[in-house]
Amino acid sequence: MKSSKLSSILLGCFLLLSLSASAEETIVKLIPPVINADTIGIKYACMRPKRENGINISAKKIERNKIVINCYGHGGAGWTTLFGSIQKAIQLFEEEKISKETPIRIVGSGCIGLCMATELSHSGYNVSGIYTKSLYDPVSWRSAGFFGLLAVADVQEVIPLAKESFIVYQQISQGKHPYLARDAVRYLPIYCTQETEGELAFLVQLGLVPPKQQVTLAFEGGATHSGYYQYMTFFMNTGILMQNFLSEIHKKNIPIEIKTIHSFSEIQEQVIVNCTGFGAGELNQDTNLNAVRGHLIALNDLSGPGHLDYMILTSVLQDQEAQPLYMTPKCLIVTPDHPEGIHSLGVIGVTFIPHAEKLSAEQLQELDQNAYQKLLERASLFFFQKPYKSPSPKEAG
Repeated sequence: MKSSKLSSILLGCFLLLSLSASAEETIVKLIPPVINADTIGIKYACMRPKRENGINISAKKIERNKIVINCYGHGGAGWTTLFGSIQKAIQLFEEEKISKETPIRIVGSGCIGLCMATELSHSGYNVSGIYTKSLYDPVSWRSAGFFGLLAVADVQEVIPLAKESFIVYQQISQGKHPYLARDAVRYLPIYCTQETEGELAFLVQLGLVPPKQQVTLAFEGGATHSGYYQYMTFFMNTGILMQNFLSEIHKKNIPIEIKTIHSFSEIQEQVIVNCTGFGAGELNQDTNLNAVRGHLIALNDLSGPGHLDYMILTSVLQDQEAQPLYMTPKCLIVTPDHPEGIHSLGVIGVTFIPHAEKLSAEQLQELDQNAYQKLLERASLFFFQKPYKSPSPKEAG
């Protein structure tokens, strides 16, 4: 009897604590994107160059007294660590006492390569040109663009780089950057779980953003999720930023040449900046690089504009495993087939499939189709708590 009474008291206390915790959570009402066969825009897959031993920012001397400054291997954190990485690389130029009149050749045209060329030029260095195998192919054009440390092996290593980058994005968002457009960066709320907040918690620890708030997400006409956290961070509209870099490069009369480099000996300049990403495996004989396959789905205008003022970083239980899901308000998708850019109304993603370079073309195609379908399924489950309805063969045709 006493045991039963004690159990009742404990249960009552537990319920009171639960109600108290729930009462403390702010209910955030959000408009979800419309996700169906009519609202799906372009689907695209990318290979991220991830380095198992972390980012390589270093200087080395090679044959005929050439100097190579390496800056590659950022994986999914290229944009988050961009300006910090460039600043660290420029410090290497200063330590090597490279004359500002010495011609410098950049290899690679992702965000690291284009930003490197621009910043070196602004610092007074002589950038003779950029070699790239494809100007619009780098994943940097199509990155989703939220500021967080996704898929980073050693977070502590890159936090100083991320901090420096955050400060620059802050300047851009305030219209204080000398050449990057204010509308390329937005300061937005992002909603995540305890499992995914690690990508963002360092921002609070560094005093860069306000403390997190515990919230319940209530999607209009859809699902409700309690126990979420609201952080503030930057959304970087990467297509616009890349266009800004290109515009500045043209203003500085820095030539861009489509050329695949297999060896540093092919390069005439004595100073080389290696920003090749996955290509650094061959150039630098770096066996620590692998290609991580990522998938994103752009939404078109029929998805509605209500989801463009917030971001999502979460996971959804799928096939008995927690699978990542995020959404950002990306509005411009640039691909080699569409260098002018394709308008979108946000993107959903993402996947992190390692060692994709080992797959055949047929295996990649099958992988991509499966990944897109699973992305749509978990997005529908998260926003609406119902399965995604695939178009019938007749509708698809």
